[in-house]
Amino acid sequence: MTYSQPQGFLAAPPTGQGSGVLVLHAWWGLNDTIKAFCTRLAESGFVAFAPDLYHGKVADTIPDAEALGKALDSNHLQAKAEIVEAVRYLNERAGQADRGLAVIGFSLGAYYALDLSNADPEHIRSVVIFYGTGADEFSGSKADYLGHFAENDEFEPKSNVDSLEESLMDKLVKQRTNSSIAIAIQKRVFAGTRIQLVQETIC
Repeated sequence: MTYSQPQGFLAAPPTGQGSGVLVLHAWWGLNDTIKAFCTRLAESGFVAFAPDLYHGKVADTIPDAEALGKALDSNHLQAKAEIVEAVRYLNERAGQADRGLAVIGFSLGAYYALDLSNADPEHIRSVVIFYGTGADEFSGSKADYLGHFAENDEFEPKSNVDSLEESLMDKLVKQRTNSSIAIAIQKRVFAGTRIQLVQETIC
C-alpha cells in the first residue's frame, strides 16, 4: 500500500532515502525554524518529515501559541491519528522500514513524541525530546530516550522533568528484568538556559 504525503514538510537527502526521522513541532506550529531543522537532518542523510498539526496556522506570540496548543490538545485524538498517518507515510518514504523510525519532539511535540513511543513500539525506536514532558506510560515502548531541558523553564518545571525521568527509569528496570531488550535513557539539563534553547540557534 502506498501512502500519500500528509500535510507537512518533507526534507530528504540527494539519494532520496535514509533513516526516517519524524519531527513534531512546538506550540508555535510548523514554522521556518522547524523546516530548517528538517533540512539540516536531510543534509546529514536522514529523511525528515514534520506533520503540520495546526494545518497552516503559525503563532508569533506566546498568547497565540497557547491558544493554538490548547485547541490542538482539546482535539488530541485527531492529532494522534494524524501523527499515526505521518508515521505510516514516513516509514514507507524512508525506504528502510526494517530499521524503524526516530521521533524528535519540541515542547508540545515532545508530549506527542513520548505518547507515540508507547502507542507504536514497532515503528518508534528512538525518541529525542526538547523541553517537553507529559506522558507517563511507557510499558509498551521499545525505544531509547534522550531528553534535553533548560535549567530555567517556566513552562516545564523541574518536577515535571523529574517525574518523566522516574517513569522512564521504571520502564528501564522492568524491561531489564523481564526481557532481553536493551534500551538507553539519557537526560541533559543545560545550566543557565531558558526554553527554546535549541530553536534560538537552529538557523
